[in-house]
Amino acid sequence: MHRPFLHPQLLCYNSCMPSDSENTLKYFLDQLESVEDPAQAWISTRKWFEYNAMQAGKKDPTQGWRSVSGRVFENACKGVIQKALQKLRARRNVQVMLWDEVPQNVKDGALSERVWVRNDIREPQIVHSLVDVVTAIIGERGDITTIPAVFSCKTSVRERYQQDLFWAEKFRSRGIRFCFATIDDGFISYASGNRTGSADKSITLSKALYDRVYLLTNQQITEDPEIFRPLDTVGADLKLWLAAT
Repeated sequence: MHRPFLHPQLLCYNSCMPSDSENTLKYFLDQLESVEDPAQAWISTRKWFEYNAMQAGKKDPTQGWRSVSGRVFENACKGVIQKALQKLRARRNVQVMLWDEVPQNVKDGALSERVWVRNDIREPQIVHSLVDVVTAIIGERGDITTIPAVFSCKTSVRERYQQDLFWAEKFRSRGIRFCFATIDDGFISYASGNRTGSADKSITLSKALYDRVYLLTNQQITEDPEIFRPLDTVGADLKLWLAAT
């Protein structure tokens, strides 16, 4: 059985990460270490979070979970990608960053698009892609020289899918691989061989939209393995992409 290599010690917490998110992330990683099943660990984490929220007197623990879970998942994905890069022992300095950690000039440059508002063509507006995780090659002067791949990390494909349709061609034209990482039940079910729901347009479009769809799962992937892959196998793809830059 395929097992993810996530471990509580693999993550370097973002200094600006809210304490609720940090505690929830640690609980999720502890659960994953214990049960070795990402889906079950995620369910257990949600139950733990909502129970504690109710104990703390929060009126809507479900809404609280929605606010925290996205940040938790992004950091979990960043940790997996960091671990994969460490094992590669790449000769160049490659860093993994959350969106908030990316330098502003890069956000405003390769990771954004300039658009003109209707009836006002004097100055373009900068629209940021807001991707969740960025892999970047750092040059000798400490600046980002190349972006091999970016990752949209969402627990559910429905959270961002429509926006990603816009960014796919933008990134592709700039030589940046565009990847999606998720723990979405429908995607995992399809990729592991359950053809129920395989006509879902989100699955069909994803195969054309993303360079890779990484799944936080330990299930064996049998459908379209050139696109759908366990997240902890990201190292093999990064090795190829780094060699091409």
